[in-house]
Amino acid sequence: MKKITSVCKSLAIGLMGVAFFAACSNPDNPSNEPVVVVPNVPGIPSDDSATPNPVVLPEELNTVLPNFNYSVDRENGFFVIRFDMNGIQDPNNPSEWVRLYGPGDSQQNVWLEVDDKPKGFSIYNTIDGTSQEQAPVDLVFLVDNSSSMSEEANAIARDIIEWSKELSKTLDVRFGCVGYGGFVSGAINLTTAEKMEEWLNKSTGIMRTRDFADETPEKAQALKDAAATDEYRVVSTYYSYERRYDPDYEECGVVALRFANDKFSFRTGANRIYVNLTDEPNQPNGKDAEFSTKWVKENWTSTMGTIHTVWTRSAYDKPEDNVDRDYPWDLSFYTGGTILCTSSSFRDSNGNDVRLSDLPVSSAIMNSYVIKFTNIEEIFDGNEHKIKITVKSVGSDGSVVAEKVFYIKFEQ
Repeated sequence: MKKITSVCKSLAIGLMGVAFFAACSNPDNPSNEPVVVVPNVPGIPSDDSATPNPVVLPEELNTVLPNFNYSVDRENGFFVIRFDMNGIQDPNNPSEWVRLYGPGDSQQNVWLEVDDKPKGFSIYNTIDGTSQEQAPVDLVFLVDNSSSMSEEANAIARDIIEWSKELSKTLDVRFGCVGYGGFVSGAINLTTAEKMEEWLNKSTGIMRTRDFADETPEKAQALKDAAATDEYRVVSTYYSYERRYDPDYEECGVVALRFANDKFSFRTGANRIYVNLTDEPNQPNGKDAEFSTKWVKENWTSTMGTIHTVWTRSAYDKPEDNVDRDYPWDLSFYTGGTILCTSSSFRDSNGNDVRLSDLPVSSAIMNSYVIKFTNIEEIFDGNEHKIKITVKSVGSDGSVVAEKVFYIKFEQ
């Protein structure tokens, strides 16, 4: 698979395979205008079969579509755009996951438009175990390692190790981790479950995620040096200089998120998934600050990944939402992620251990979707193009209505 942004403009010649042009001399075409032969890709409905996205009102929306990865494949001699998207939770029943049906199905509940033009597309629900290959996954844990996380730190490390091993049995997945307080105090670049276990077990408690690791000592030092710059430090006017850079203060998950996005070696074509584990609000030093959840809302693109939240407090123990304290679960709302609330002891109300394998993100991965469409020669022009996906599904427990509008640019 090729990432769209890596497709060269020289593909213009190759795009003759996407739409063949032939001069015709017949009564129906007296001017010998080029005739477009619509690509014949088995399994993908033509654009002629597509219907416009249904109109949905803002007040109807009751969930957010997950962010996704997109790539360019080649099938039957034609270029095909592929979207890989994690599963959608039913907002009326969080234990259920929406099944999607595309064009030509009497149960159609998902529509796609490109530049406001309906597109024919195929949709695969990976839970069915179809022949469609599931995209690889790059999974990054963002772990609050401030002093208030001491009680749950060992349980979190245990669960990251166990869950990583379990996911590796059935998925092509790599794992990374960033430890944070008011700045990045540790990180391991994307690696195997075994290397993640080795890194987390080098110490105990909150110190497990306060070190840097990569493929080589030189690369690990480069991560450490990057974290030491002011670029990844929350600078507050409320603390003295000595306390300002202490990771026990000013927990800020967006610092860790942006560090991973900038410095980790994500694979081309892989779905990016983040899990943020914290017991404190996101503290960015201002609502408009570069490490605020608002920054993510306004700058985080669809392909940067989906963010899931583990809040290690009571479900209703919400921090004060003011100029210096964001709700951390807003990161999930903005990107179509899920939320799990637990106690600081990492146990539920019945005293049972809470495991990361219980995270909705596990089901989100297993209930993911693959969307494919073709006849795309017009959008290989270096300009941004509007993509709109609408989901409108009516079930026994109520409706699921969601819509995502985004822009992609095909360039060298």
